[in-house]
Amino acid sequence: MKLLIITCLLIGQFVSSQNVQFVNQPIDSINAKEIRSLFQDSKQAIWLGTKSQGIFRLKNKQLQKMIVNNESALTGFISVLEETEGSILFSGRGVMRFKDDSITMLSDKDGIKSNVIFSISKLNDDSICFSGNKGSDCIEKKTIKHFNTINGLKHQVVHDVKKDVLGQLWFATRKGGLNMLDKNGEWYYFLEATNCRKLFKLKNGNIWIGTSTGAVLLNVKKRNFEVFEKGFALIPQVETDNNIVVFATENNGIFTYKNKAWKQFNTKNSILKSNVIHSIIEDSNNELWFGFDKGIQVLKYSDLHGN
Repeated sequence: MKLLIITCLLIGQFVSSQNVQFVNQPIDSINAKEIRSLFQDSKQAIWLGTKSQGIFRLKNKQLQKMIVNNESALTGFISVLEETEGSILFSGRGVMRFKDDSITMLSDKDGIKSNVIFSISKLNDDSICFSGNKGSDCIEKKTIKHFNTINGLKHQVVHDVKKDVLGQLWFATRKGGLNMLDKNGEWYYFLEATNCRKLFKLKNGNIWIGTSTGAVLLNVKKRNFEVFEKGFALIPQVETDNNIVVFATENNGIFTYKNKAWKQFNTKNSILKSNVIHSIIEDSNNELWFGFDKGIQVLKYSDLHGN
């Protein structure tokens, strides 16, 4: 499953497990909502996180709103990860585990130091990292490793972390650039002072870094960088089957990249409904889902560019 890491949304505070209900909604009602994040689970349901109107699930073509004790469970989520046994982790202002129609909030006692979580990353089958305003907390079975400014990071706010094909950990920090911890425990620092907002690992093992002013392509084995300055944030979201990487922007539509060539699609030159795009996923049918400032759009990549 793909992780979607978007602008910070607030999650309600819960101290114990609570039962969840799903209330059917008119399918067209989603078009009035600001969709901040999207996720497809292993049962093919699509989860939609809004800025301020809760979490929705599209299951069997029926739109449902998540409710706890007759009130909205959450106002949204930033990042999502489905665990091996089928439970789903949502992150935002804290971490929520959804399983068997109930939710449980995770906290410091579970090894999570940050109270605002920007991403949940699965480093391998047993290791999950929670990155947020107090560094990254990586949990592997019963072992917890905390990464922060005390033990190597250049800035305490971490937006994302990924492990590369060489076993190195890469941290996208807000004001400390890109930090790397190798297998020998040595730290290296790149892209000084850059606001690195997301890491996206490609099928070939290289990594895209979405920054506040463009994007950077990292060749992991050569450890070199191609910097693409655009003057606005480019957030890598999807790599299609034909190796096209799709980027979201906050006011400039989408950009695609393949074989060193960039293309831009917006409301003027394509059938996109909005230029404000918070999230993109590719579902199991190879259709692209776009989460906009108002509503969603689902289409094939070929429909987007008209070929």
